[in-house]
Amino acid sequence: SVYPDQWRNYYPIAYEKIVDTFAQEAEIDKYWLLSIMRAESYYNRDARSWVGATGLMQLMPYTAKRISEELNESQLSRSDLADPLKNIGYGAYYFKRLLSYYSNSAVLAIAAYNAGPIAVDRWLRARSDRDIDEFIEEIPYLETRQYVKKVLKNFAQYQLIYQNHPSALDQV
Repeated sequence: SVYPDQWRNYYPIAYEKIVDTFAQEAEIDKYWLLSIMRAESYYNRDARSWVGATGLMQLMPYTAKRISEELNESQLSRSDLADPLKNIGYGAYYFKRLLSYYSNSAVLAIAAYNAGPIAVDRWLRARSDRDIDEFIEEIPYLETRQYVKKVLKNFAQYQLIYQNHPSALDQV
């Protein structure tokens, strides 16, 4: 590995079995889930944002409720969102849905994970002629612009540390 093993302490494979299971099920790279989890909660299952996002993947209760209905699962309680199995599973499902919606553009899916697809669709309409790097720099929400960069950086770090893959962002 290019990086010393200590880097694995900063970028752990948190909740490995759960992440592996849901990444395979959703057919997405597990490093996307870990990168989102690191940016959202820093692997804290009890994390709660000021707007009410909950758990490792920081799911909004409304989004989680919609996912549980789509998956025909029983009534979802707020405490269910603290369960890593439920939270990571729903986060993977939602991220995969966003990837599909945005034709596998990780950048757009990450932006929508943070700001919602309505905002991202509005930005796309206003900036349809931009390259993806210009699009990122022109995201009107500072929090989302920083979030996209943080998740992309996390993903690149995970790939470098665990796969010795220097061109990690080629698939963005």
